[in-house]
Amino acid sequence: MTRLATSGWFEARFTATEFLRMAEASAFEGMTVELVGGEL
Repeated sequence: MTRLATSGWFEARFTATEFLRMAEASAFEGMTVELVGGEL
């Protein structure tokens, strides 16, 4: 599972495959996305 904190508002958990699909679909456009605990 991937743990993603976006703009300090919430944390979300995704598998790496789900994360890549959402990133390719521009799901994170306009958001600040950062690694949590060095994990993507």
